[in-house]
Amino acid sequence: MLPTLDRYIGFLFRPFFRAWWAVVTGIASILSFAIVSPSGLTLSRLTVSLLVLFVSALMFLTGSVVAQGWQLFRGRFTDLTVVSIQKCRDYGGDYLILLTGSVAGGRGVLVEIKRVMGPVEAPFALVELLDRNAQGFHQAKPIWIAPGHLRDFTQGKFSSADLIANSSIGADTIRGKIDSFSQSGV
Repeated sequence: MLPTLDRYIGFLFRPFFRAWWAVVTGIASILSFAIVSPSGLTLSRLTVSLLVLFVSALMFLTGSVVAQGWQLFRGRFTDLTVVSIQKCRDYGGDYLILLTGSVAGGRGVLVEIKRVMGPVEAPFALVELLDRNAQGFHQAKPIWIAPGHLRDFTQGKFSSADLIANSSIGADTIRGKIDSFSQSGV
């Protein structure tokens, strides 16, 4: 699901119109009978100036909240996701992993990919981002891939949709990969 302007506007106004619109219009209706006399209402220059200042401040605040809200709304949809894993020997390995989403940094960033198996997320690969291709996907080369999970993937036991990507890598993951590299003589 992509972040679009119409979804964002619905996301912003849905709660407002569900609850607050009824409360605000109800209170304004009741207060108008209580505050305004039958002969009318006269406002001083100071009152008008303060009302203009207050409304201007509210408009600026509303604009700021809408702009910040858009950033937060878009952020919900920019998690890294695995698009595909393809055979490719051009980058010094056997595979190339395509990712979509946003990530802080760029080339050289390490991303951990996990295989979702029910409630368990097992380490699948540790990859390094290389660059973006013409379609806007991040291309990543594997630094390490779990052999058993790779075998299951190549046999079609799961797809790239069963993989999740995370650019925040825990120290345990790095330590475990370094230990496995040192034991294999890499």
